[in-house]
Amino acid sequence: MGRAYSQDLRDRVIDAVENEGLICRAASRRFGVGESSAIKWLRRYRKTGKRTPVGTGGHRPSALALKSWACVRMQSASPMEHAPQPFSGCWE
Repeated sequence: MGRAYSQDLRDRVIDAVENEGLICRAASRRFGVGESSAIKWLRRYRKTGKRTPVGTGGHRPSALALKSWACVRMQSASPMEHAPQPFSGCWE
């Protein structure tokens, strides 16, 4: 697995796009990073204002497992509790 990019490099790519008016792809070529990396950095910066990398590691439960659990839970409850709501999106 490759190493993480430095914070200085992230800052230079973001500044090139925000201050110099480059597009993400041009900034990625200039600084030798992947296009998808530059696009993700700018998306995160514009959404949250943060330039730091997203944390890695830790356990993240599967979305499918959560949906499965919710459907089983809804089906096992008494019919009167969920009568107004159909079981849309759940498999039988």
